[in-house]
Amino acid sequence: RLVILIFSIIFLPSTIFAEPFSDEKFELYKDAKNDIKKSNWYFQARTQSSGAPNQIGIGIFRLLHLKTNSLSFFDFQINSEFGDFDGANWSYLVDKLFDGSSILNTEVGSFGFNTSTKVGKRWKSNQGSSIYGLNIGYETRLMKTGDADNAIVYNPTQAFFSQLSFELEARNDKWSINPYGLIPITEEDKHLNDTFIASPITTSGIDLGLNINKNWNTIIGFYFQELDLYLREEIGFKGRISYTKPKNYKFGVNISHDNTFDTRVSADIKYLFNNAAKQKKALDNRLFKLPNNRNIRVHDCGLKNLRNSRKWMQCKKT
Repeated sequence: RLVILIFSIIFLPSTIFAEPFSDEKFELYKDAKNDIKKSNWYFQARTQSSGAPNQIGIGIFRLLHLKTNSLSFFDFQINSEFGDFDGANWSYLVDKLFDGSSILNTEVGSFGFNTSTKVGKRWKSNQGSSIYGLNIGYETRLMKTGDADNAIVYNPTQAFFSQLSFELEARNDKWSINPYGLIPITEEDKHLNDTFIASPITTSGIDLGLNINKNWNTIIGFYFQELDLYLREEIGFKGRISYTKPKNYKFGVNISHDNTFDTRVSADIKYLFNNAAKQKKALDNRLFKLPNNRNIRVHDCGLKNLRNSRKWMQCKKT
């Protein structure tokens, strides 16, 4: 966490915190306010990753206050969670890449729901070459469960989690940097069945992005996660490559690796129904980027020893 703070201070200049927002400096852009739709809907879908399940849902990005060189926004998502991949019944390759359960042992079932609410502000630098921003959010997750990868379980139930999130942003035409944090509010352990309990993961990290060209973008990053059930703190690494089709579509492939979840691969897609960024060329498209890093990540552990232990880990928290 100290490293992340140092990176934030180095890469995010003090103008972020000292920039005045008076109407004298940023004149209201009356034409844009009249022409641009304040509410912009989008569809998204994502396959399971470390701590998060397969999901599909919709979101709305709404402008709250628009000026020539800055804007404030509200962003809300609601997603339906689908069951985890059961790779063992499909193929060895699928089982290796997705590893059955997205939370380690218990398979997430259908159909849970998760929500994410973000409020933020973005503005351009004095020279206009860089965009700075910050946002804070509140997320919830109602997780339904099913079988387990390595045990026969009884009395499966559902669990509710919530968290606070934050993200800082700095980007220009070529690069970007995004420090972020996911802080659970419901830290108490939740019984998933007669064998496993679950808990949310506290996560903080930094994403470093590079724009290859107008359509292709890459991200590399690292994250620090605290797994309370195993009394473990560790660093993981991740990467992403994405393709943005002009106007509406965005496709991405992600990979992450840490000691607990091993290597996980996921894919995602977004479709913007009425893209705000394309409706007024005088406004910088980077001001309308959707927030990232907002999933509630969960892990589970076993309450008792199992003889069949393909990837078994017993709880160490007392």
